[in-house]
Amino acid sequence: MYTDELLDFETGNTSNQNFGIALDIGTTTIVGVLINLNNGEPLAVASRLNPQMSFGDDVISRVSYATQHHDGLEKLHSHLITALNDLIDELSQKSGVIAQRIYAVTMVGNTVMHHLFLKLPPKYLGVLPYTPTVQRSLIVEASELGLHIHPRGKVYTFPLIAGFVGGDTVGVLLASGILEQDGNRMAVDIGTNGEIMLYANGKLLVASTAAGPAFEGARITYGMRGTTGAIERVQIVDGELHLQVIDNADPVGICGSGLIDVVAELLGVGIIDATGRILSANEIDSNLSTALKKRLKSTD
Repeated sequence: MYTDELLDFETGNTSNQNFGIALDIGTTTIVGVLINLNNGEPLAVASRLNPQMSFGDDVISRVSYATQHHDGLEKLHSHLITALNDLIDELSQKSGVIAQRIYAVTMVGNTVMHHLFLKLPPKYLGVLPYTPTVQRSLIVEASELGLHIHPRGKVYTFPLIAGFVGGDTVGVLLASGILEQDGNRMAVDIGTNGEIMLYANGKLLVASTAAGPAFEGARITYGMRGTTGAIERVQIVDGELHLQVIDNADPVGICGSGLIDVVAELLGVGIIDATGRILSANEIDSNLSTALKKRLKSTD
């Protein structure tokens, strides 16, 4: 049942077979979590690169492609839906839950990803004053979008705040609870598009900027998304380097959170200066540990 609407009639008692997916569609990475809707337990997580990257790294490139090609919006939408269905299949395989028992998908993403997911024309997001086609939250049937869950399952999208401040920011505000906390609070969402939220003196201010895909591993040597083998945490303790790798696997690359840690730690020990420049060996403090000095490499 959805409110007073009967979605399906099944034999036997299947009330414990009630599942949904929380879906975050990023400009670079898409992530899904399969959840037991009866108790809120997460059952499986899957992620993959957004295939729309082949049409451009940033949202403006994709808006341009969608508006300048007669089949541009259709291509961007269909590539995304294909990837999402692959992700749904992976979640089903990991959890043992059949897709027919998935009755709900809640999607968040920036405004452009929201429009391309719903196949809404993004034309006016590319010109001032960057107006979304629709800002309110929406509920559509999965079959309308081609998602391979229960055909009458519901897809929920969060409302959009502004042209480049989307439902993903609403999700951060709800999950962090900063609007319910005392004092001044700030939340930062660093992705290909970055948002900063400041709640102070009873007012909420939000700013958005194009951060680029670097913090999701793109265009970075050994960069990768946050999956098995990605270095997600870096610490320098007593001159020694300590890494935390997803799933405790051997490191094969570094993801966004690891990149941020690396910059912070190298700044702290004096290998990077306040401008972000990596210092040469003869510029670095002589007190730097021998272990770290051995890791420094010079390149042309």
